[in-house]
Parts: sequence; structure tokens; C-alpha cells
Amino acid sequence: MLPGAVTRELQALGRGDDSAWTQLIQLVYADLRRLAARHLRQEAAGHTLQPTAPGSSHL
Repeated sequence: MLPGAVTRELQALGRGDDSAWTQLIQLVYADLRRLAARHLRQEAAGHTLQPTAPGSSHL
């Protein structure tokens, strides 16, 4: 995630820019996927859970 990107989107929301929600969600989701993938790479070989599996069922 780019430094300050979340802050910029939160500031835009504070100014009433409702379209900033979309960008904010995309930024956070991409970062969460990156973190999940990194953690899964540390799991034992043969691990079958995909980085998006826990969150996909809730969207």
C-alpha cells in the first residue's frame, strides 16, 4: 500500500467525497490479500487454503 494512501482517502471522505469509499476498500483489501499470501507462504507444504478464502464468503 502506498504510504499515505489510506489517509488521503479518509480525508476525502471527511470532505464528503463518497466515492473515496470505493478506493479505500480497494486499498485495504489489496493489502489484506498481500498479508494473507505472505502468511500462507509460511505454512507447511500442501496447505490448501487460498489467501482470499476466509474473506470471500463474507462479501
